[in-house]
Amino acid sequence: MFLLKKIITAVIMPLPLSLLIILAGWLLLFSRKRARAGRMIIFAGVLILISFSYTAVADRLLHPLEYRYLPFSLDSGNLQKGAIPWIVVLSGGDMPVPGLPETSQVSAASLFRLAEAARLKRILPESRVVISGGAVYGAKPEAEVIAGVAPLFGMKPEDLALEANSRDTEEQAKNISGIVGKDKCILVTSAWHMPRAVALFRKAGLDPVPAPVGHLTNTEKPAKLNPGIFFPNINALSKSEIAVHEYIGMAWSKIRGLT
Repeated sequence: MFLLKKIITAVIMPLPLSLLIILAGWLLLFSRKRARAGRMIIFAGVLILISFSYTAVADRLLHPLEYRYLPFSLDSGNLQKGAIPWIVVLSGGDMPVPGLPETSQVSAASLFRLAEAARLKRILPESRVVISGGAVYGAKPEAEVIAGVAPLFGMKPEDLALEANSRDTEEQAKNISGIVGKDKCILVTSAWHMPRAVALFRKAGLDPVPAPVGHLTNTEKPAKLNPGIFFPNINALSKSEIAVHEYIGMAWSKIRGLT
């Protein structure tokens, strides 16, 4: 079921979905009676692909996710330093290739999240850091790979607690609830992932304080006109796919009564 969910999600992302639509239209071109329909379907596929590749479209999709929660501050919610015993870091992917530097064995998203956890650890020295992430596709749990980088950010082994059995955010929320219990915790994950993560953690009975990082969109208008906004680009397509993935995940969680 887990693998099937991953496959279906991958197929309906903007890029593969657009290519499938274009392929379907191309196949119809071989039939004289359906050639016109085929051309229209190809046009639709190309239009979808180009639309998702524009920065204006991508940012419009991603921005509401990233700025639903503000960055963490001790001033928010009248929080006190001793009132937050846990800092929870959700894994954001890894690439454990022997011989590579430790910082190259984790994704950029994981590095952003771990760096934020280190910053919060300095603000809240009595808190422990929970790193969560199991072995989704590789043989080694992501939590262990990320924990290997933690000393570079000044964190000691005794500062850490690993949750290395979860494969997705839903399982992370359930497993972490067994570690932190009813204690308040700071939840560190990418800004675009935070709305779904918070909803799943609350459903699991946790009381997370959001600490979003790794923002990909900007609330401020650019000072100068950027010519790149007039052309489709791979960066915009990547942001569109992230946004679509999150919206699908949120919808699926809601359908299943998890949020």
